[in-house]
Amino acid sequence: MPHSTSIPRREFVAAASLSAFAARRVRGANDRIGIGLIGCGNRGINALLKGSLEFREQTNFDVRAVCDIWRQHREEAAEFARTRQGDAPRQIVDYREVLSMGDIDAVIIATPDHQHAPMLTDAVRAGKDAYVEKPSPWT
Repeated sequence: MPHSTSIPRREFVAAASLSAFAARRVRGANDRIGIGLIGCGNRGINALLKGSLEFREQTNFDVRAVCDIWRQHREEAAEFARTRQGDAPRQIVDYREVLSMGDIDAVIIATPDHQHAPMLTDAVRAGKDAYVEKPSPWT
């Protein structure tokens, strides 16, 4: 009986799709991942930014932008990131500007719950990876 080298169509399509996607995002071993924080309030700074920066070296990323409509929050987040990574991220008011930046690979969305869906949709359309938490049932 001859040995068949055919693979099921679904497996082929899945492998080809993943390969194409992976090739688009190939990084060198020394390339750092660029992160943008959208929403620099209490949850954005005290939980997500501080928690992320604890593992910055192990996960090979830099916070390159912080975004909030309130200047005080932006400045606080930028200063905190500067003390942990040496350089201050850019301070941005409009989240769409963060999504348009070529050196931002992923965003952390820490805005009020009602803004999550449109911002996540825009992030995906911009080709960014995104982290967003589901709303708390207690709010």
